[in-house]
Amino acid sequence: MKQLLTFILILCAYASSNGKILMKPYLQALSDNSVIVMVETDNQSPVTVEYGLSEKLEMKAKTSFFMETDKRRNNTYVHRIKLENLNSNSTYFYKATHENDVSDVVEFRTAPISNYPFLFAVTGDNRSNPFDHSRKSKKMKRFKPLFSIYTGDLCYDGKYGSWKSEFFTEDELNLISEVPFFNSIGNHEGSGQNSKAFLEPANKLSGHNFYYSFDIGNIHFIVLSTEHSVKPGSEQWKFVAEDLEKTNKKWKIAVFHEPAYAGGGHGNNQNMRKMTTELFEKFGVDVCLTGHNHYYQRNFVNNIYHLVFGGGGAPLYTPETEDYTQISVKDFHYGIFEVYQDKINIEVYNLKDEKIDSFQINK
Repeated sequence: MKQLLTFILILCAYASSNGKILMKPYLQALSDNSVIVMVETDNQSPVTVEYGLSEKLEMKAKTSFFMETDKRRNNTYVHRIKLENLNSNSTYFYKATHENDVSDVVEFRTAPISNYPFLFAVTGDNRSNPFDHSRKSKKMKRFKPLFSIYTGDLCYDGKYGSWKSEFFTEDELNLISEVPFFNSIGNHEGSGQNSKAFLEPANKLSGHNFYYSFDIGNIHFIVLSTEHSVKPGSEQWKFVAEDLEKTNKKWKIAVFHEPAYAGGGHGNNQNMRKMTTELFEKFGVDVCLTGHNHYYQRNFVNNIYHLVFGGGGAPLYTPETEDYTQISVKDFHYGIFEVYQDKINIEVYNLKDEKIDSFQINK
């Protein structure tokens, strides 16, 4: 009996020392002095991230907390490891260790406080098409953006298998291991357990996992959820009003999935249009970044650019022209924003490396 117990204990010890990192670690919630490393593993043992300004990786941080996925068999765990007290506008290196499994060393950059220009990328609606989504991820990476904004519908149905096969492709992981992304959830991935596990907001000031705000440089971003109520008097409406009133940043950019102004496809979200006219216009929002309609479109209404980035890989729709529409393109695409103190240059590319739109916003 003692021999059997000893054998069982040895097996348990062996099993506990062979936890796996299930995919390449990736980055969320970038700021000028912090970032969150996301690491999916097959057990709850803490993850350690070594990091530093050189590949010597002089510093360490461990799991702050983890979220469980709803994988059909043997749930997995997505750990959050927050790297804090970083220098702004600096390149850092990091690697993750989970028991005996170690990731590759990769690098990222922290956000600037007052250094310009910097680049960020925009894309959305890549669900159902991992091939073109991967092509787009590779092309975005070539620009070396500081971070990316995703406008939702990352995968078809929010199931674990859809997330892993449609969104977390090899090329996407190569991108987001170095370029943190912020995401407004769409109607396809939704706000279920896997979205909670795989996505971490920049902050919890709203008290909600799926709408929040953050600042990078001279831009205030507010990320909203059209999967939750945005009607007047709702918690999200109150959050938007209070948040936009407090910010003193020069530029204000709103991110949400279903557009307030668009021509063709699914059309418009009337509740977001009401929020736009009563809150965004009042508080001087400059740009709305949306998806949902699978095409690129630039609309301009009452001094706000309403840009539809819905061509990340999902089946394309035919856009229609409204009186506020400036340009429409039916093609897979992504955007690159070049931010200065008093202007933002916006260029949109298709997957043939053709520039399908280019314009500048001045302030």
